[in-house]
Amino acid sequence: MNFIGQAVHNIDHKGRVFVPVKFRKLLLPEDNLTFILTRGLENYLLLFPFTIWEKYAGKMASLPYSNKDVRDKLRLITRSAEELTIDSQGRVMLPKNLIEYGGIEKDVMFIGMLDKIELWNPKIYEEFEKTSGEFTEGFEILGI
Repeated sequence: MNFIGQAVHNIDHKGRVFVPVKFRKLLLPEDNLTFILTRGLENYLLLFPFTIWEKYAGKMASLPYSNKDVRDKLRLITRSAEELTIDSQGRVMLPKNLIEYGGIEKDVMFIGMLDKIELWNPKIYEEFEKTSGEFTEGFEILGI
């Protein structure tokens, strides 16, 4: 999968939001129109196609559960994870606890991150971008 670009959609009063068509089209048949949503590392949400989540889950499950750091991080990412299925209108229902964690109000910014998608409150993202440094700096970490 190659999720790239961004889109902004309104969230309705029930917590439903349209998944951008360009991202929906990249789902595999095995995904069954299903995503896994969980907390991101900052104040955003992570949306994984079901098959990609299964790959990450397999990697996480292979880590030594006896390691306290592994248990702690695993607990943080899995306890808030929710399975979301795209409805006939192309929407998913975001759980209230994750809406609150992401500080999402009326709009949701979808940002393609190759094999996953970040969901941001556009205002929070704007602040993040202001503090993330010059665009031209630090790309060597990506090999660019």
